[in-house]
Amino acid sequence: IICEKLLKLSSKLKNLYTKTIDLNKKEFELKQEIRKSFHSLINWGDKELDLEIYDKKNITWDIMNSFRKLHIKESQRETRSIRTWEKQFEAIKCGVAFCITAKLKGNLVSAAFFIISNKLCYYFSSASNRSLFEKPLNHSIIWKAILESKKRGALLFDIGATYFDENDKDLSNKEKNIVYFKEGFGGNYTFNPFVLYQKY
Repeated sequence: IICEKLLKLSSKLKNLYTKTIDLNKKEFELKQEIRKSFHSLINWGDKELDLEIYDKKNITWDIMNSFRKLHIKESQRETRSIRTWEKQFEAIKCGVAFCITAKLKGNLVSAAFFIISNKLCYYFSSASNRSLFEKPLNHSIIWKAILESKKRGALLFDIGATYFDENDKDLSNKEKNIVYFKEGFGGNYTFNPFVLYQKY
């Protein structure tokens, strides 16, 4: 608050947290921590979506470029250079990352990229078909990534930055949805010493 006044910024400081899932737990314990309403959504994805994990053994540039094109289409603009996508591709080829894609009726509808290193798996980025947001496109992807990370020897799954309270009136609807989604997979909060300035 003092910093806000001194800097005279028309913004509000928000504390970010990181949600981490302990992969030392057994699969059934991890599943018990998932929000009950998410179980049917994960099951829907497992049944209706064609999910594929890509690592250094089977990744191709065509797969990564399809992910990139989906991201551009749904963002309605190119938010980052193609070189960053090439680096993600290289990371998978080097064995320090993997991605998971989801197809519905043969069409790519969602994809996510995960970095795995030093016994930690980090959920880095994703893209999904916005016209299908009423369908649970990402729930089964995240659950599959959690199990894949555990299989690869990771001890923690970092689902990424989030906020502590989804009911915080200062959060946008988008932020509230992100909090609700990430909270649904269980895990613990860790304070992230990063301050986000959001303009009113």
